[in-house]
Amino acid sequence: KFSKIDFSEAYLQVELDDDSKELLVINTHKGLFRFNRLPFDIASAPSIFQQIMDQMLAGLEGTVCYLDDIIVTGKSTTDHLNNLYKVFKRIQDYGFHVNKGKCMFLQDYVEYLGFVVDQHGVRTSPLKTKAIIDMPKPVNISQLRSFLGMINHYAKFIPKLNDRLFPFYSLLKKDTKWLWNQHCDKAFREIKQYLISPQALTHYDPSVPLILAADAFNTGVGAVIYHRYSDGSEKVIAHASKTLTKAESNYAQIEKEALAIIFGVQKFDLFLRGRKFTLLTDHKPLVSIFSPKKGIPTTSANRLQRWAIRLMGYTFDIEYCPTNKFGQADELSRLPIEPDYMFDQQDPGEVQLVASIQQENQNELPLNAADIARQTRHDRSLMQVYHYILSG
Repeated sequence: KFSKIDFSEAYLQVELDDDSKELLVINTHKGLFRFNRLPFDIASAPSIFQQIMDQMLAGLEGTVCYLDDIIVTGKSTTDHLNNLYKVFKRIQDYGFHVNKGKCMFLQDYVEYLGFVVDQHGVRTSPLKTKAIIDMPKPVNISQLRSFLGMINHYAKFIPKLNDRLFPFYSLLKKDTKWLWNQHCDKAFREIKQYLISPQALTHYDPSVPLILAADAFNTGVGAVIYHRYSDGSEKVIAHASKTLTKAESNYAQIEKEALAIIFGVQKFDLFLRGRKFTLLTDHKPLVSIFSPKKGIPTTSANRLQRWAIRLMGYTFDIEYCPTNKFGQADELSRLPIEPDYMFDQQDPGEVQLVASIQQENQNELPLNAADIARQTRHDRSLMQVYHYILSG
């Protein structure tokens, strides 16, 4: 069972301190006025309110909150009611008021953030997808981009989405004449059909083995996180994918495959950190490079060493899985929907850390480049080779 709690004019229940009031002055036909409470139309309002909600509900089990919508559940009806009592006690202590007309209690399912949540998992909401299903065919690039933007919100429910979107990509290219053909029409209808009956995503369960599979393709990387149950069945928790940047598209294949792993780990950090999981890759050399049971190879490229250090913060086993058995992650990597700008930003501190570790490793080596150059000058045969290389 699930319960949903909605606040009444949530932001306006947050009182402002005197310093904040000085910054929130509005000019009206009757003069200047200061806000005494948090208004809805300032950019920082959502993050401020979310921080208050996180503080208010910290430590409560079976509770999830996004802004003014709270979902409460439990392992049993008694547990559910007990969690509800604790939530309302916190709400009362903080002085908030709820919207009774929008609250729902002990329901088989609830609609939340455009999705339907029930005991089996997460599905798309028919009410939210109706706008896409009823949408007429795009007649220009602007309308096509709008359609693709809405589809992206439900990308994790549509298998092989990149293959289905392929006919649209040519229409998005610069200086291309708009031509909506039968392939576009077929793809348009198929995508709508998948939104009517999508695959459900299962709930995360900390007691069930967790698998993260990641794969790379020429234009993108993809990752899927799922549970593997005792009967051998597997159920997906979430999908993620991103297109490669211009620089990333020039990586060697091993680096692209490694990037897919790092992307998946960072994207699903909240699921993975603090517990053991299995990491699957279809690129065999990475099993040795990223294995937690072995040291980081000093001969690996700087980028791979940096990523290996990042993985040291997790507890996992890494396994090789042949491409023909890789399934979902392979499909996702061929789904270049959009870049992930937050992921693509490089941490300068991480680069510096790798550089310092490399320097320490070089200092411990029995030989270095200077030693080899010095000894080469004393070797007659090698000096001949040296002159042949320089002079031909």
